[in-house]
Amino acid sequence: MILTNDEVIQLKTAHQWPADTDPDFWTKVGGLIDQGIPEHASALKAWWLVRGVPFWYPGIQPIELSMLADLQTHYRGLVSTDQLDWARALAEPVLGHTQDTYESTIFDFGLDTTILTGAWPVKNAHHIMKWEQTTGRPLRSYNHIIEIGAGLGDMPRFCYDLGFTGTYTIVDLPATAKIQQHYLHGQYPKVEWCSLDDLRGLTLDPANTLVIATWSLSEVSYEIRTQFCEILAGADWFVTFQSYIFGLNNVEWFPKLFKYLTHSRDVRYEAMLHHRWQGGSWWLYARGT
Repeated sequence: MILTNDEVIQLKTAHQWPADTDPDFWTKVGGLIDQGIPEHASALKAWWLVRGVPFWYPGIQPIELSMLADLQTHYRGLVSTDQLDWARALAEPVLGHTQDTYESTIFDFGLDTTILTGAWPVKNAHHIMKWEQTTGRPLRSYNHIIEIGAGLGDMPRFCYDLGFTGTYTIVDLPATAKIQQHYLHGQYPKVEWCSLDDLRGLTLDPANTLVIATWSLSEVSYEIRTQFCEILAGADWFVTFQSYIFGLNNVEWFPKLFKYLTHSRDVRYEAMLHHRWQGGSWWLYARGT
């Protein structure tokens, strides 16, 4: 049986869920993940914690309806072979589901297609669509993607299903990495995990590396994000960030320091009109060397 939103809120309260103004938010949530993952690893999308972050949720909200309309326009303009790739990636995967959660999640993509999609594939597809439309560079042209903070782990699944064939490196908290490893379940063998310190030892080809950081780089301290930017300088970056969270002022930090720290030659910002909380959110598109 799938949990209602009210039930998720009640469970968060019962487990002393931290506020999004708490600078120790991810440390506390990481402790809850470690405690609960042995019980919930086989059906992650039925776990109240995955819903509570949220790493994932069922159904479709107004934000996804707006994204869906953009994606339908994009899909119409694709050639038939590209439509097949996007159809595969847009389909809601059975990974992490029970029958109840799967049936409560899927909805018709529209346009007389047979695509049964979900909120998270729509989000991921919209992000990649925005990157490709804004920069003109296809996702499949990269040989390395590095994602900072991968949530449940559905973005690597989406990228590989879309046709990406390179290495996908996730940098995340140890507890969150456990969720991703259970979710992906070895089905995408080129996905690897590493720490911030491990990144320093990687041999990178900046011209063919895309860094993805959706509401993650903006949630770590100024010191840690500076290290990420310096280590991965010269790569292309796709970032989404909230204006304010955990006491951090992102609308001041990113325009002031991001281009300098990453050695980007071109940085563009675009407001997300459908994101109103935490002061609003932004897309950031940065081209490197």
